[in-house]
Amino acid sequence: MKKYTFTKKIDTRSGFGAGLAELGRTNENVVALCADLIGSLKMDEFIKENPEEVRASLGWLFYSFKGLMTAVLLSLIALIIAGVFMSSADSGYKSGVKFMERLQKGSGA
Repeated sequence: MKKYTFTKKIDTRSGFGAGLAELGRTNENVVALCADLIGSLKMDEFIKENPEEVRASLGWLFYSFKGLMTAVLLSLIALIIAGVFMSSADSGYKSGVKFMERLQKGSGA
């Protein structure tokens, strides 16, 4: 990475964007994650110079999101099933307690 000497004052965001673009030019392993701050962080130059990497990242993000949603869906299904069993177990437990109370009173079944 080239060394910089002070030439003029610029805002931090512009420096970040310029540095990110330069890193993208010198290192193909650079990854930049951003929510909706691309404009604020001046990442446009990096995106313009690395379109393939951006497309690949979007694909990764999509599949990661898809995987996350699958995990959430499976978790919800597991919770619903557990709730059904817990409800059944609770119902069975209450029936058993009532049966035992009747036995203790001598009324039988």
